[in-house]
Amino acid sequence: MLDLINPEALKNRERYGSRFRSADPFPHVVIDQFFSPTFCEQLIAEFPPFERGANLNEDGLPGGKSTVEDIRSLGETYALADELFRSAEFSALMSDVTGIPDLLYDQLYVGGGTHENRPGQELDPHVDFNYHPHHGWHRRLNLIVYLNREWDEEWGGSIEFHEDPWRPPEQNRIERVVPLANRAILFETSERSWHGFEVIRQPQDHPPISRKSLAIYMYTKDRPPAETAPSHATVYVERPLPFVLRAGDSTEAQGARVRKALTRRIEHIARLQERERAFSEGIITQVRKLFSSTKPLGHPEIEMLEGLFRREDALLRLLYDREKEFSRDIEWLQHRVADRQLGLLIIGRAKLATAPDGYYPNDEWCAPLLTLDLKLLAPSKAIVFHGRVPHRFPQGQTLECTIRDGSESAHFNPGEFDWKVPAAMAAGERASVRIRASESICPASADSLSKDMRNLAYQLHSVEVV
Repeated sequence: MLDLINPEALKNRERYGSRFRSADPFPHVVIDQFFSPTFCEQLIAEFPPFERGANLNEDGLPGGKSTVEDIRSLGETYALADELFRSAEFSALMSDVTGIPDLLYDQLYVGGGTHENRPGQELDPHVDFNYHPHHGWHRRLNLIVYLNREWDEEWGGSIEFHEDPWRPPEQNRIERVVPLANRAILFETSERSWHGFEVIRQPQDHPPISRKSLAIYMYTKDRPPAETAPSHATVYVERPLPFVLRAGDSTEAQGARVRKALTRRIEHIARLQERERAFSEGIITQVRKLFSSTKPLGHPEIEMLEGLFRREDALLRLLYDREKEFSRDIEWLQHRVADRQLGLLIIGRAKLATAPDGYYPNDEWCAPLLTLDLKLLAPSKAIVFHGRVPHRFPQGQTLECTIRDGSESAHFNPGEFDWKVPAAMAAGERASVRIRASESICPASADSLSKDMRNLAYQLHSVEVV
């Protein structure tokens, strides 16, 4: 089966092994022209359509990433790739390069298989789950082979190896590798193998692109004790603020990037809270069994329970401290916003003629019916609404915009949106804008702890007249 591998890659396994062991920030090696040219071209030609794979994001909504784990179902070429990966010769090659003996192939391709990512997608720095979910094996290696016929570094999508993404950006050393066709990345998975990839940017005046790859993960039944850790899922670290904020330099584009970075953190915390709830239920179940046993408690059990209570008390205190910090920050921001602007932010060729009806500037929420009265300062072609559908509307939100006698409708999934509505108007004209939403909620009805009696539909950050 090794005839599917480029002979040069086989011949230079010792050189690759030396590079693997000496690499920073953790063991890895880049192998160009990994497959034979003919076989790589067949893999590219038979790569599955985006719609063929699983393409729902972590919130169960269609996203920009598609994966197929069952690669044998993709046809003869991918079945041959599977035969290669499951062969003893291939495992021996990976062991020769990495120095890790007795490597095991995962026929389920958990998390592996074909990966396709469209523009706008990125992968935050992370370390992977450390045990196979079904067999309990130790995860040891990732092998990724890129299948992009063309790629430019300016398009983003380069894989990143981080020294420590928890550190401030200036202290986190990063190595980047461009995802060129038939380039293989082989790296050891451990508690310090932080990796991700840059956001993919669609090049101007170029046909649509996507980042394609084939990935397999390899395991062992044992691992040196010093390298083991308690079982965990994939651990992500959100990227730091994507630019340096400077006093006197504040733009809507910067604001959008800050909101996106903050929203991602809040959504990440929400997902972790769901996992926290599952862990807590497991703890309660085991504690009930512990005390239903006829065997008396010993010092190890008591010490574990004391540590558990200390940890939960520390979390409770942290949450109460966060509540005070949030209240302080919101009050300060509300004061600053009131100093800078009244009502909705209007960008470009118009200004508000009167205060908007159905808009709450303190938190940017809109009622199911929003009415704006704009005065044009210059001729316009369109109005762009920059907003967000919160995740409390899992099915999304349909908005209908009426400007004069014309109307436009659009549906938005949860997340940020930029909605451009045609609006040809002359300087000096007045325009009445009405936006009607299909869904709304009353926070007080949905949550007994809330005193918010408003009917809310979506958030609107700004209105741009172009």
